[in-house]
Amino acid sequence: MPSLPPEIIVDILSRLPVKSLCRFRCVSKPWRTLISDPHFSKMHLTRTQNHPHNERLLLMADDSLYTVEYNESSSENVAIAVELDIPCVKSPNAILGSCDGLLLVAAGLADTCFLLNPSTRESIELPNSPFGAESCDNFSIYGFGYDSSIDDYKVVKICFDDDDEAVCSKGIVSVYSLRANSWRRIEDSPFCHSVNDLSPPGVLLNGALHWLVWSHRGSDILGVIACLDLVDEKFRDVPPPNLDESFAQHTLGVLGGCLYMLVSTTFDCDGCDYDVFVMKEYGVRESWTKFTITVPQIIAEPLCFPKNGEIMWKNGEQITLYNPDEDTSRDVAIHGFPNLYEAGMHVESLVSPNNSNGIDTIAASQILARMGTQPKEA
Repeated sequence: MPSLPPEIIVDILSRLPVKSLCRFRCVSKPWRTLISDPHFSKMHLTRTQNHPHNERLLLMADDSLYTVEYNESSSENVAIAVELDIPCVKSPNAILGSCDGLLLVAAGLADTCFLLNPSTRESIELPNSPFGAESCDNFSIYGFGYDSSIDDYKVVKICFDDDDEAVCSKGIVSVYSLRANSWRRIEDSPFCHSVNDLSPPGVLLNGALHWLVWSHRGSDILGVIACLDLVDEKFRDVPPPNLDESFAQHTLGVLGGCLYMLVSTTFDCDGCDYDVFVMKEYGVRESWTKFTITVPQIIAEPLCFPKNGEIMWKNGEQITLYNPDEDTSRDVAIHGFPNLYEAGMHVESLVSPNNSNGIDTIAASQILARMGTQPKEA
């Protein structure tokens, strides 16, 4: 290694798996400082985040968080769930968002949230937002994403009174800045977010968070997709596809870099039919396209869309992977996991929930300068 130019060493390290880099922090103090540097973390994220093997399935059950070790090329169709030991996060019960390898997780009985990196086991507890509904009968929805204009991660909380008269009133919106470690109140949401009882978190795409909502248009109440831009922190709406079914039965997500809406059409003993609407051109109603998938099992709900093109479904104590191109499905048994409760895809990264708070980056920058290279920011 001493014979290699410093920039080659950095280039090699920036392409390695997170698990290896976490071990390599013990090689020397310079390597530990380098691998912990935010600039290096962003270089690594840029070079690895689109690699399908860098994407992991996360499961949550019994107040525990699990990561799934699964080899797509294996013919055994068996996955291993490994419980994550994150001492500071007690009793996690919901995944509220994911961005660049960081998770927003709710934990405990109180309204307590954590930002954590499951790959490095780093975490911080967020302070409670001082902005919210005065009534004790209130509910909140969340979103989490990255503001590229100021290199900051933001948590969005929208709080509503949960009563018959106020359920469609404007929500109180506050934004937590990881860099500032504080909450700010922004404009109230002009939408009714109580589309269903689940109150799913915002879907992150193109630097904005998206929710299925109701919108008052004169005397009419229409179903739209609300959009909160994380840069200017303004609400807008995105046109949904033309549908006749109730908005409450739909699921919003991201598929191949596009918004999608999943609609259950039939459910019987022969299996499930779903219509999948994909917005090919963001913000253009005419670009919504539809395809239908049929899954032969009676399955409770879809989980996520991995980058390999398969669709992942919840199916008892196992998962089912459906390939829409080949119209085939296969079951994957999960070992070491008690009961499937909640799932999502997670990108492995070195991004730290502490780095934006000014952790010792000067020493790392000096080391990078001495090595003859300074990684560019993503």
